Amino acid sequence: MATLARIDRLERLTDLVLFLLGAPAPRTLEEIARAVPGYPENRAARRQAFERDKRILRDEGIPVSTEAIEGPEQYGYRIDPSALYLP
Repeated sequence: MATLARIDRLERLTDLVLFLLGAPAPRTLEEIARAVPGYPENRAARRQAFERDKRILRDEGIPVSTEAIEGPEQYGYRIDPSALYLP
């Protein structure tokens, strides 16, 4: 079962990177959870899973940026392709 959870996390991380790379503007956690399969329904658990995923990506050198946005969530996330890809 641990292997299945690891595969699920890897798939979710991959989907998260692809979603944030393709985002023309910062995306809220709610938007991310709707677009990226595998995040829990419970708001607190979803936030915890996302924070863990964000930390993993940053530890691997993927620059997930946090930006202030208008609206109730106040923060959005994205990956600037120019900060990730080599010229």
